[in-house]
Amino acid sequence: ACMTKRNAGDPGGPTIEYSTITRLIASGDSFQSCPSGGTCCWTGAGTTMTTKSSETVNGNTTYYCTGTSVANVKHGNYTAFNYEACKRTVCNYAAANYACAHYKTEKSKEGDWTLPDSATVDNIEYIVNNLEPCPDPDATAIDGDGDAVNKYSCNGKKYKKEFSEANAHKYTNISYIQSFKGSEGLQLCNASSSGQGGAPRCYARFGKKSCNGAKFVRGNKTMGCAPGVVWMQDGDCFSNSRSYIRQNSGDTICDNEKSTTVDCAGYDKTSAFSTRCILKSWVE
Repeated sequence: ACMTKRNAGDPGGPTIEYSTITRLIASGDSFQSCPSGGTCCWTGAGTTMTTKSSETVNGNTTYYCTGTSVANVKHGNYTAFNYEACKRTVCNYAAANYACAHYKTEKSKEGDWTLPDSATVDNIEYIVNNLEPCPDPDATAIDGDGDAVNKYSCNGKKYKKEFSEANAHKYTNISYIQSFKGSEGLQLCNASSSGQGGAPRCYARFGKKSCNGAKFVRGNKTMGCAPGVVWMQDGDCFSNSRSYIRQNSGDTICDNEKSTTVDCAGYDKTSAFSTRCILKSWVE
């Protein structure tokens, strides 16, 4: 299958300019709400973001997304990432499904493209989790019980731009579809709140002024934008976090991997996720 490398609604991605889909401002004082039953996408415009804003504490700034001016993503032997992750357009399920069903390009026609099916995502999950470079598969961290646990969930060889043949069993600089592959890969963004993982960073943005009307429940937060989560067919979804792909379990998606824990969130078809369309085949 082929997958679009940009979200629906973003430059270079499938269009959302249909009378059926309402484009809304995602956040800020001019934020807009999706009505109950609406077919909506939220977009970053101007200073508006669909990710958490940066925070500065004691002079140290933490960036929760990779913008065009934040060079904090390694791209190894491949062309640098060229799709910023702070303002990516996110859509609810109805809008995502409509955008893919009506997308057409070159020889394809409406109806050829769909949201990703489980077989396609299973393949992406296997490649990213097991074959792609891992930030450090041997790294450990101390969990809340004082035990040493793996810091990353990915199982591939450690990413290193240059290494000797004698260390080829341990290191790799070959990417296939995503991790450390820069603009030549899918450019799915990384939803974790800490650490990179060979992808642009896009930690979820929570709050009533963040994709209002889109369910995303973590703790006492009930709404939010989550560009690190991608819609699948039938209301399912998958996330990318620190070189690891996870699919939903029922109405929960685990989207944020930290050093020793994984944070999950409740969602439904009103949620605001990234939209990528796939093409399996077409008839001329």
